[in-house]
Amino acid sequence: MEYVKVHEIRWNPLIKQWVIVAGHRGRRPWRPEEKGLLCPFCPGAPETKDLGSWDVIVLPNKFPALSLEAPKPTHPAVGLFKARKATGICEVIVETPVHEGDLCDIELEHMKKVIEVFSKEYAKLGSLSYIKYVAEFLQKIL
Repeated sequence: MEYVKVHEIRWNPLIKQWVIVAGHRGRRPWRPEEKGLLCPFCPGAPETKDLGSWDVIVLPNKFPALSLEAPKPTHPAVGLFKARKATGICEVIVETPVHEGDLCDIELEHMKKVIEVFSKEYAKLGSLSYIKYVAEFLQKIL
């Protein structure tokens, strides 16, 4: 499947908001176990094998919607069409090496570590002069 190579932020005049367009993210793995691959966040996978034992980790996103090296928009701003570089930082916080269960199943002490990592990353990214907004969210991989 061919994915659009657009990577920019566009103004949507109907909802009056900027939206991220990142066609390259369509190439990111989804449920790698269906293709016989290791989950990238499991202990021993290429992304985590050199980290040793861990309980909460922060990794760079290999398929970021925002990037410090974002290309210029594909079209000039004309009329209703407005676009800008998709500049930013995307990271992945993996809250546990155990994928079974839900966030509510994590022990209280471990959940405290997860919240501390979120807080630390929020403060770190929010202190950068070129970052105007930090958004953290949890995503359950089914």
